Amino acid sequence: MVVLQIMINWTPLYDGLFKAKQGEKRIEGLVRLQFREAEIKRLEAVASGKISAETHLLKEKEECLKEIEVLRTQVDGNQEV
Repeated sequence: MVVLQIMINWTPLYDGLFKAKQGEKRIEGLVRLQFREAEIKRLEAVASGKISAETHLLKEKEECLKEIEVLRTQVDGNQEV
């Protein structure tokens, strides 16, 4: 009976943590999507001749460094990873 009461008391807290984690993962996914969409746009610009391959590679490097920084922040915030 005590275990059941403890579980009932913890359920809202667990639900809140679970929803927060889901929100975090959603934001991570959106950030990754944003990086990928920018990469696709640059590749399309290279293919159409609007920008040079060198410009594309420089921008890709910048985007990769930004993505690495985002991932490092996530790893630092979550020691389980």
